[in-house]
Amino acid sequence: MGILILIILDTIQIMISGKIWKEKENNKMKKILLTGGAGFIGSHTIEHFLRNTDVEIYVIDRLSYAGNLNRLVEMDIWEKEKGRVHFVYHDFRSAFPFFVKKQLPEIEYIIHMGGETHVANSFKYPKIFLESNVIGTMNVLDLAREIQPSLFVYVSTDEVYGAVVGDKLHVEGEPHRPSNPYSASKSGGEAIVHSYWKSFGVPMIITNCFSMDTKLWTPKGMLNYEEIQEGDEVWSLNNNEELVKTKVLEKVRMPSNGKMIHFKANRVDQLVTPNHRMMVRIPHNRPREYGAIEERLAETLLNEPRFRIPLTGKWNGNEYNPTNFLSVEWLAKILGWYVSEGYTTTGNGVCFGAGGKEQQQELIKLLQEENLSPYINGRSVRVHNKELSKLGKLFGKRAVDKHLPEFIKEWNPHLLNLFLEAAIAGDGSRYGTGAAYYTKSKILSWEMCEIAIKAGWSAKISERKTWNPLKTKMGLSYIVRISHQQGTLGKINVTEEEYNEDVWCIRTETGKVFPYRNGTISLSGQTMNNFGQRQDPEKFVPKTMLNILQNKTVDIHCAIDSKNGKVIDISSRCWLHARNHADALLFLLEHSTIGERYNVVGERRNVYELAEMIAMTLGKKNFNYDYIPFHSYSPGHDMHYGLDGTKMKELGWIPPVPFENSLEKTVQWTKDNPKWLGLD
Repeated sequence: MGILILIILDTIQIMISGKIWKEKENNKMKKILLTGGAGFIGSHTIEHFLRNTDVEIYVIDRLSYAGNLNRLVEMDIWEKEKGRVHFVYHDFRSAFPFFVKKQLPEIEYIIHMGGETHVANSFKYPKIFLESNVIGTMNVLDLAREIQPSLFVYVSTDEVYGAVVGDKLHVEGEPHRPSNPYSASKSGGEAIVHSYWKSFGVPMIITNCFSMDTKLWTPKGMLNYEEIQEGDEVWSLNNNEELVKTKVLEKVRMPSNGKMIHFKANRVDQLVTPNHRMMVRIPHNRPREYGAIEERLAETLLNEPRFRIPLTGKWNGNEYNPTNFLSVEWLAKILGWYVSEGYTTTGNGVCFGAGGKEQQQELIKLLQEENLSPYINGRSVRVHNKELSKLGKLFGKRAVDKHLPEFIKEWNPHLLNLFLEAAIAGDGSRYGTGAAYYTKSKILSWEMCEIAIKAGWSAKISERKTWNPLKTKMGLSYIVRISHQQGTLGKINVTEEEYNEDVWCIRTETGKVFPYRNGTISLSGQTMNNFGQRQDPEKFVPKTMLNILQNKTVDIHCAIDSKNGKVIDISSRCWLHARNHADALLFLLEHSTIGERYNVVGERRNVYELAEMIAMTLGKKNFNYDYIPFHSYSPGHDMHYGLDGTKMKELGWIPPVPFENSLEKTVQWTKDNPKWLGLD
């Protein structure tokens, strides 16, 4: 089992402040409502809170097979601190009745961790898991709506994300791919929590948060909060750093907390919330070598000496030729000239404006390559060709309406660079290693940015006012500046600023977007298996202990090569001591940010390694084990789970109990208390 923690507040403030063990002004201790408090993780959470705070705890539990009050009364601090724990019996699969709510005082925090957790049982009783983890979560949320706590914490599982492949770990907010009824029910619980934010105003999930003047780069251009709708596509990068279109899963607008982080450089301008997840490259060596894209919270970059924000991505594209012209490269060049200087005339005529004799000769030579018959008419070059005229009509008629046919935007970088070079020769200028393209069409300026970024350039748009040809009226025109300049920033480029307007946030399938602000385009952007004392004997650690002590065989789930029968992979999980989990909860009550997900991460070990460590602690150097083909024995399970704990680490949380030490103590304590193995 893993834990994903969603922090949900009934206020719009971004940060939670104040320590939970401080007394209120009326000198009453703060009160926590904890569901599942008689369970394994819940009891460790209660013990940790009793040792480290002065809160009062109200426990909601139905005392199923997994709930055992002995977990509480056997704590060594129980007699001293039991006056701060109040038990309220209720099965939250049903709504909270009046007589239960009457037993509850003013609740400051709700931590919802109760529910069904054993994966194997979910195959036998999927309906019970649905009722407990989805309907039950809804009932707890209904209670929260009524009693209005200042904080609601939902504890989920890493299994909602499905299996990990290789060394790639899941980060917060990735799409869910549950593989069994248990993980599906926890994913459903998250969805219910999320829906209560959408339906009843409980703020939640701040994924990408920008100032209201920020737009996003989309296939339709640069769109603002009002223009983007859920289900629309925006440009993004996938895990291979390739440009892809990704869907907007949701968007939200809310007040800020008064502070923003401003990233400002020649090619970058992002104004984001302090908790915003930036996508950056960090230098690792000298001379500087910038690594792969990684996530960093915006506020952690205030003192970063040097880093880069990506301005482009890889693009494959194609070589599609919609015409009978022999060369698609020729087509890219001639259409580049056309978008800048071309228009159609009667009789399948195509006219190219030319700035002088040199351009005229260049155009004539290019047109003759496809055996066309161009001629000079005044300052222009003309040609009659039905196919070229038909293509020209796809670009629009007037200069202010010009746009690109879709097939051009799908070309590969080589063709796009040929197109850009010709377009800039027709209506642009070059400077140093960069260039500028001029147009009166806003849509075309957006599309030329797309072309440039796909071709490997960074792009920036600025506006200016220019006269019409008769110099009777001024109108807007646009300059698209392209460059191979990198988005390099340092301390001088990152500042904290006061900001008292709203912010807007979106969530995407990839977790990455390209914000557009002041003309610049740049890239921007659950826990583990628990173990510890008093765990149910159905779980891996106590179950393995029992098998080793009784000289029974330990099942090691693995993947086996069907051809030679050899083991090619062993199932792995991340293992977290329940006290570390409880400490993370306490840490987040003080340091969390509204609506965020937090991965609480333990040590990753395969099941053979863990079984071997347990055997060594029990004094059994050798133990019996069998390799079991994983999916034949455990359909619906995944070989590997794992989460990325960077976010919690950057917040400053360090697990207080080291893995090896905590496992050794757990095994020894359980051996000394055999009733928790069912041996008494």
